Amino acid sequence: MNLLKNIFKSTPQEDLASVPSGEFVLVRPPNSPSGERESIFSDATATIRPTSTPFNYQLVIERSSSTEKHDTQTDSDDDSVQLDDDYVFLIDPEIRLTLNYRTNPETHASEAVISWKDPSTDFSDQFEFIANVNRLPPGTISDFEHSAMVCQYERTYQRSGKDVPNSVLDEFRFPSREVVIIDADADVNSSEEKNPDIGGSAVESVPSAPSTPIKPAQSPDSSPGRTIVLPVPPKKAGDEISVSVAQLHLYDPESGEFALQAPKAYAKILDLGNYVYWFEVWSSDKQWIGIQLSTEMSPCFNFEHLSFIFNMFTDTDAFSWLLRFPTGDGLTDFQEHLMTALWETINRTKMVVEQSKSDMDYFVDAFDEMVIDETGPAEEEQLDESDEEEEPEQYKESYDPDEDFDDVSNDFEGEGKNSLLAVGTNVNRSFVVRGDKIGVFKHGRRSKLEFATTIDKISTPKGKSFSPSKVMLHTRDRNIVLQNPTDPGKLYSMDLEVGKVVDEWEVDPNGDKKGLTAFNPVSKFATAEGESTLLGTTSKSLFRIDPRLAGVKMVQENAKKYATNNKFSAMSTTENGFIAVASEKGDIRLYDRLGVNAKTALPALGEPITGLDTSADGRWLLATCRTYLLLVDTKITDGPNEGKLGFEKSFSKDKKPRPIRLQLSPEHVAQMLFETKLPLNFTTARFNAGFDAKETTIVSSSGKFVITWSLSKILRGFKNSYTIKRYEDTVTADNFQFGSDKNVIVAMTNDVDMVNRKAFAAPTRESIATP
Repeated sequence: MNLLKNIFKSTPQEDLASVPSGEFVLVRPPNSPSGERESIFSDATATIRPTSTPFNYQLVIERSSSTEKHDTQTDSDDDSVQLDDDYVFLIDPEIRLTLNYRTNPETHASEAVISWKDPSTDFSDQFEFIANVNRLPPGTISDFEHSAMVCQYERTYQRSGKDVPNSVLDEFRFPSREVVIIDADADVNSSEEKNPDIGGSAVESVPSAPSTPIKPAQSPDSSPGRTIVLPVPPKKAGDEISVSVAQLHLYDPESGEFALQAPKAYAKILDLGNYVYWFEVWSSDKQWIGIQLSTEMSPCFNFEHLSFIFNMFTDTDAFSWLLRFPTGDGLTDFQEHLMTALWETINRTKMVVEQSKSDMDYFVDAFDEMVIDETGPAEEEQLDESDEEEEPEQYKESYDPDEDFDDVSNDFEGEGKNSLLAVGTNVNRSFVVRGDKIGVFKHGRRSKLEFATTIDKISTPKGKSFSPSKVMLHTRDRNIVLQNPTDPGKLYSMDLEVGKVVDEWEVDPNGDKKGLTAFNPVSKFATAEGESTLLGTTSKSLFRIDPRLAGVKMVQENAKKYATNNKFSAMSTTENGFIAVASEKGDIRLYDRLGVNAKTALPALGEPITGLDTSADGRWLLATCRTYLLLVDTKITDGPNEGKLGFEKSFSKDKKPRPIRLQLSPEHVAQMLFETKLPLNFTTARFNAGFDAKETTIVSSSGKFVITWSLSKILRGFKNSYTIKRYEDTVTADNFQFGSDKNVIVAMTNDVDMVNRKAFAAPTRESIATP
């Protein structure tokens, strides 16, 4: 009768762990005809026992009270079976055994909730074992959780988990979660709560909805409420900075809508000390959010809809939240407090308005207004076509959006992953680094790549092989400069015609361990013009590299060296040789030449800058951070230096340029993480480039998505206007084909592609979910 018990018979061995007292509950999906929650045993024990089958264990729930009866019957071939007074479950990662803690809203007792999926219902139902922590011996719950993880490890890997470290067992520690039901009877316009108003504010009216709709209350005949699981927010104690009142909405990736969670919620900012700030949101009946303030939240303010949108991340999920404020003054006050806290977090100093107003304005501008209502689809397409330059003659063939590209990487395989990409300016080739090999691909007709050859076994002149960490094409694409990550103070020049490293350049023998942090052509198109010198940076210096010098190749004359460690991380140059240098601190310096102080210093916005590009004329600066891009207009618009660029002259003390922060909509980030489980991490963003070409488009990628922005739309205020293309594989590098803004060359971990921008689509649930 009890198939599971017959197959995995318990043995007389000692129980591994036990919780002696708790309530056993069945939790069904919302709107279930049988009700959502059903108490099976009001008093029970939960025990982990070994079975007669090696590396297999059971979770046994036994009734403690003999007076209780439960008449539910289960089939004998289910994975969970009801014995007379007990339920038995095979401990397997598939049931997602989870532990979280909560406070009982009625008794205020601290409770441990052990939950797992019911395999007999295709995992649609869930069981909970709820124990009063105060009535248990110390360590009972932690011992139980540890034993459950060991059991899952042994079943998965079929070996003993006795001495396995916790860091390995964490694979089976599913995130603590709390079930949140989107109330089908919620009233969007309701502002009646048990808590009194804070500061006299109340949510009274709702402005028109943004293009990503805020989901209204569901009527009885509409689709049923959806169950969304959220991490249990921790609580912190600190000095209160501000408290605001707003509606709270949560983005649902499956419906593509913001769903109302609380018609009246309270958003508090706390100062925890040492420039650490805490942000929490609660309503009268629950705590919703508790996170440390950081730019990783991707904060977006929209005053048209009186909204603040932000992300919250766990190891495996992203949640996109929206706070809608009753008044513009309420949102303004909240923005002031939150942005001040963020600024102080980043700069590790208190904001002094008189001294830092310019820096603060620069900071706030970067996070300010995100346009939500954008041009309609028909006009968007028309604008997109007008933005593009005339297509080169060799690509004027019929375009088939359904045609698969040839698998050009079949002849470029082996150990390692594709990691770096260099696109030729003089030759119609792209070069992809894979371990200690370089794959050479020809740019064919109709936006196709054709495999040309492989350069094997990259090695130093002494024969020591290495896998490059950085590359740069050089001297009209006849050579490629390589950096060895194990010896970063040197560069190596490879002759691409011979396929061999022909020279070793000692650049910074006495520098720090990081060696060269970046190297770059001396001007935008210097490599196409045959220039042999190049520029380099270490953590605290900027200099020219001349391969023709004997011995050390660093040119000491005009080298700019700083006493402090600026943590320089990226650089770029304009067509006439202006230099931009960025740092891990997030700031950017603009120079008109080597050997002088920077004419302009742009303050940090919070994240390290990992990549930098400039328009050929120097008007536009494009910086890449992990979760956003930063577009800066370097043209000075007033004062004695009006019309000059920030490379040539300094901005007025109180007039920094207005930065444009390019980021994906929080709801799109949540959707992407929901689909791919990969966090946001932008590759170096690039403008399209070409001789006498106008920069019209930006390209970058994150995870399995390549993203493009139209520069003209950005400048019209549509920062949230971008298109995407999803791949099956993770994208590691991307760039435009030289001379075109239409074709994007994409290197993935195990593939290479050239794709026409017509294959990109607006971000929707379908385009995000479908490669």
